[in-house]
Amino acid sequence: MTREDRLNGDFTLDIKNMEFGSGVYFLYNKGELVYIGKATNITRRIVDHVEEGTKEFDTVRYTKIPVDSITSVETELIKIISLLQKSRSLQLF
Repeated sequence: MTREDRLNGDFTLDIKNMEFGSGVYFLYNKGELVYIGKATNITRRIVDHVEEGTKEFDTVRYTKIPVDSITSVETELIKIISLLQKSRSLQLF
């Protein structure tokens, strides 16, 4: 989904049901993870992504994490997911 699609109303962001607070969030496009980020205000950061239009995504998932831990948790999640993606791309004969 492009920025124009989102700005034209083709994107629904259910901010009312999102929890405010710090944490790590995951952006997906067509079921594929495209970005992992951290924020002290997840809701505001997701809105920023929509307004910036620099990342194409259609689904957001997040987990609340205390502010003093978000950087280390984000770093570890990126490492783990990167390893999982690499292992999936390896073919065993």
